Amino acid sequence: MAPTKQRHGNKIPTIPQRRKTNQPRPNIRKTQKPILQKTRRTNTKTRTRKGSERMKKGFKHTEKTKRKISEAKKGKKQTLEHKRKVSEAHKGKKLSEQHKRKISESNKGRTVSLKTKMKISKGNKGRKHSLKSRRNMSKGQRGRKATLETRKKMSKAHKGRIISLEWRKKIGQANKGKKRSLEDRKKRSGKNHPAWLGGKSFKPYGLAFNKKLKEFIRKRDYYRCQECFKHQSELFTKKRKQKKLSIHHIDYDKQNNNPDNLISLCQPCHSKTGFKRKDWTKHFQKVIIREG
Repeated sequence: MAPTKQRHGNKIPTIPQRRKTNQPRPNIRKTQKPILQKTRRTNTKTRTRKGSERMKKGFKHTEKTKRKISEAKKGKKQTLEHKRKVSEAHKGKKLSEQHKRKISESNKGRTVSLKTKMKISKGNKGRKHSLKSRRNMSKGQRGRKATLETRKKMSKAHKGRIISLEWRKKIGQANKGKKRSLEDRKKRSGKNHPAWLGGKSFKPYGLAFNKKLKEFIRKRDYYRCQECFKHQSELFTKKRKQKKLSIHHIDYDKQNNNPDNLISLCQPCHSKTGFKRKDWTKHFQKVIIREG
């Protein structure tokens, strides 16, 4: 320490002089900053670790929290952007069998409103299932039997629909080579068949329905099918033999052999008349009125 100087009787202490060195003076502020940053980082890490430990795989919410979440989400509508993000996030994900069962059990007994059905139909328009999805759907529906109520609903929904030629060709190609078992045939034959009409086809024809009457009807119709207008000379069997036009009863009554009740058809067109008989009777009655 340096000696003190006296001024007017008061002692004033002198500042101690620092030794001169080449080392730079330490900056307190720079040394304090990284210490604060470290402490903050450690706090955030500890918080994220606690949250991740809670939401690990296998974590399940309690029933109270589930109810709170559902009540909080009631009435809220998601934006289109949010829906797209959710759909993109779920792409490629496969649900486990347990999860699928839980979804099916939760949806049991729920009835879909007409508005939601219309929205689903509009959303699915133009979409085509891939081959994998079709196969999975067919495998899932194997062994299932529809109830009578569902069958009636399906029949009502399909009434009035016209199947396109492309769809018919696809059905024909899919059914090629398939043979039904005897049990299946017995189930779909006779009274068990949906098109059963009390055995009308087994009733005999009237005596007036002979070769002369058939030939008379063919001449009247100019030896042409009145549905597809093919000439009789164009009809052949599998063995390439000439085939005649078949005569059809318009009202499906075999005893009514009035010429106005008879019309000439080729075999493919005649086979179509086995279904939707009321529609065919109206159609052919109009054809005969035009000719008359």
